[in-house]
Amino acid sequence: MEHSPPPFFKRGPAPLVRLFFFASLSLALLVIDARFRYAEGLRSWLALAAYPIQRVATAPIDMLGAVGSFFSTQAQLVEENARLRSKAMAYSHDAQRFEAMLKLGLIDEVKALRKKYRLNAALPSMRAVGYRQVWEYLEGSIDRDTMREKAIAATRQLAKHQLTWLRSFPDLVRLDAGGAQDASVALHLLLDEGGQLARG
Repeated sequence: MEHSPPPFFKRGPAPLVRLFFFASLSLALLVIDARFRYAEGLRSWLALAAYPIQRVATAPIDMLGAVGSFFSTQAQLVEENARLRSKAMAYSHDAQRFEAMLKLGLIDEVKALRKKYRLNAALPSMRAVGYRQVWEYLEGSIDRDTMREKAIAATRQLAKHQLTWLRSFPDLVRLDAGGAQDASVALHLLLDEGGQLARG
């Protein structure tokens, strides 16, 4: 005796009937699960079983993201290192310049000016970078190390203002201080500009 499936499953219902049946079944399962929590253990087990498959499926995307993040991070590090090197070099130059000013007698110069003229800290001449800090040092309000640090910081601040002002000139030619070709390039530009002025 042969057993065949019921006609409902053998022939198959109409598509609209199938849609209604499975939608109703899904809705009923959702309501029952929300009320009695009978499928929580099943969901946890399915999630645990599917996790390795999910990791394998998303591995190429994760790998591409990791590679992109690595190169992006490397590029940012290189850029940041270059910026820090440039900043450290600028700070070193500022410190060297002020040390040179001290060696050339900046403190003695301010002492002599104080003796020769009736000066005070509010005058524009004594508010210049370096002079103001030396004045404070001679007044005893700061020590020598603090004088040096404040003067170097003021030099950096002045340099920032000067760079901002120079950027307002669109045709400005920038020369790297201390570069091997600076003198010859500057001389060539000066002669060329002078020639244009003479011809004009």
